Amino acid sequence: MLDRFDAKLDGAFGLLDRETLIGRMRAVLPSDRLIVSRESMRPYESDGLAAYRGLPAAVALPADADEAAAVLRIC
Repeated sequence: MLDRFDAKLDGAFGLLDRETLIGRMRAVLPSDRLIVSRESMRPYESDGLAAYRGLPAAVALPADADEAAAVLRIC
């Protein structure tokens, strides 16, 4: 399961385990555009609102619209 799941905020996303999510992302993104290590994801744990801090399940860095669409389909 994800590190931090809040049903109010995350909805059905919590039903997908992290390993499955990462596996699906690896199928559509090269490894240099998918961040999965906890330490490497630290810069992405907040969007500027420090009150809402939490590590993401993974960080996808799509290079183009096709990769972005593939990531969104997975999510």
